[in-house]
Amino acid sequence: MCAFGLPVHHPRRYEESVRKTLITFASVAVLVASGFAPTRAGTAGTAGTAGTNVEASGGYAEAVRELVHVETPVDTDLDGVRDRVAAYVIRPRSTEHGHRVPVIIETDPYWAGLVDVAPHPADVRSVPELAPWEPPPSGAPSDYSGGYYDNYFVPRGYGVVEMASLGTGDSGGCPGTGSKAEAEAVKAVAGWLTGQGTAWRTDGTPVAASWSTGASALVGLSYGGSLALSGAVAGAPGVRAVVASAAVTDWYRYYRANGAHAAPRGYAGDDADVHAKALLTRADPARCEPHIRRMEMAVDHASGDRNAFWDDRDLTRDLRKLRAAVFLVAGLNDDNVRPGHSTRMWQALERAGVERRMWLHQGGHDDPIDVRGAEWLRLAERYFGHHLQGRDTDWDEGPVVSVETAPGRWEEHPRWPAPGVRTTTVPGSGSGSAVFVDDPSRSAADLVTSGGVPLATTGPLGRATRLSGSAEVTVRASVAGASPYLTALLVDLGEADRVVGRTATDRTWCFAPVTDEDGYGCRARTEPVVERAPFRIVSRGWLDIRNRASDYGERPVDPDRQYTFTWRLEAVDYVVPAGHRVAVVLIGTDREHTLRYAGDTRVVVDLERSSARIPLAIG
Repeated sequence: MCAFGLPVHHPRRYEESVRKTLITFASVAVLVASGFAPTRAGTAGTAGTAGTNVEASGGYAEAVRELVHVETPVDTDLDGVRDRVAAYVIRPRSTEHGHRVPVIIETDPYWAGLVDVAPHPADVRSVPELAPWEPPPSGAPSDYSGGYYDNYFVPRGYGVVEMASLGTGDSGGCPGTGSKAEAEAVKAVAGWLTGQGTAWRTDGTPVAASWSTGASALVGLSYGGSLALSGAVAGAPGVRAVVASAAVTDWYRYYRANGAHAAPRGYAGDDADVHAKALLTRADPARCEPHIRRMEMAVDHASGDRNAFWDDRDLTRDLRKLRAAVFLVAGLNDDNVRPGHSTRMWQALERAGVERRMWLHQGGHDDPIDVRGAEWLRLAERYFGHHLQGRDTDWDEGPVVSVETAPGRWEEHPRWPAPGVRTTTVPGSGSGSAVFVDDPSRSAADLVTSGGVPLATTGPLGRATRLSGSAEVTVRASVAGASPYLTALLVDLGEADRVVGRTATDRTWCFAPVTDEDGYGCRARTEPVVERAPFRIVSRGWLDIRNRASDYGERPVDPDRQYTFTWRLEAVDYVVPAGHRVAVVLIGTDREHTLRYAGDTRVVVDLERSSARIPLAIG
């Protein structure tokens, strides 16, 4: 759990709440010291300036603010009326006098927070079960003060629209955890900004976006990044650029892997219907009960198989309608939205010929402004200036891929995985067989040192070695018992200090003007979290052995027969120090991620017929 009782596992900007508390007491003094007036607009101070002049279109405090409701083409709550979604508009005062501006649309399902919902049971008695659920008695209004794009970009001549997704806060309809209906809602908001569609003010009067040039960017973090991508993939009109940070690009891979239930770390048992229930913050939430009950059936929690429900939520499958440039940002230490979501989308964009750029950083589930601060704002301003305003910002001259290989040390490459990577086959560690009994009570880290099988291990590395890409394992084994899970762990063996993420400090930095109501022109500074340990699990991969042939269906397993199982691990970009070894350790249940069956499953591994393929680049 995190501050204010919000579950950390949901892909959400939960850190905003903590940051806001810090800034409440510090922002005025910091702003004055930085040359900002708390309720007046001004040019960004030296701590965070992007190096350009603020558009002479009116200050941030004087900006026009209004809440509108945009009609969508969907009716997810089946009340016979098209759903409307809330869009909170912040635009320069000059737009009241005929000045038209491009728009940054920040998509988010979390403006109204989350409902406390129990996940499905992680301990399995016979088959995976659903937790009981009833709709909450009431909803919650949206709070749109949590973003920072408005503080920075409105004084620079942009409008910002903060959109509440279906079924959340001020919006109607029902949440769908990445549904096509949610993408249609994003399209509707972008379309309204081009002069298509209809919107109403809160008093019921229709309103047109006559102040918009029609050019827009879709931006978001986590689920919000997924919404941004989904709208662009669906062909949202006028959208020319996307920023997708820590974005879910395939919801099956968020909750599953190769037929196995593999939820975010620490939330084994969670599923897409649980997420929709947690997001049901709209007024009169009971209207969505039939919708949620259909989701409970469609996710097929009992089997974990991929099906049409999940295919509809894989954004990498069809990019024919995508006309926008895409900027992907991912944390290499993100145990929530794993970095493979961004790297798979990166490869899909390459195949589709889409303009793209990517940052891979050493943080976790972080916004890029909290990773690279002023550099992020400078780059975002060039990106939007090029695509939305048509300005010459030298955008095309920058690197395509930037990877943070150590705190503050970035490498730039023309592609990913890193140049020079060669897939190296490492044979099984020894002859004969190795046997282990699954123990769901122990963590993966504990099983690395005792209880797991060292499947394949390199010798000590003579030089620093970069892992970049996805490892693959081939396991010849028999499995007898209740648990159908095999887990492969890619491990860096050797004592060292290692970065495991970033954390907020009690220090702030300021980059934009604020108002009394909105202090997000300041952020808490972050710093790397470093841990010293004798090893580090750098990637994992999970398999339900019944899905050995396909994610889409199970096959029976004969406990007296050996099978060959092959599966891929999560994407990684990691530097192994000289002298260390790289190992693949095989276990059964991964307690922090997978469901937990009875702990009597016996696995017999044929080491001579097992191996690992590891993507290595000598640095």
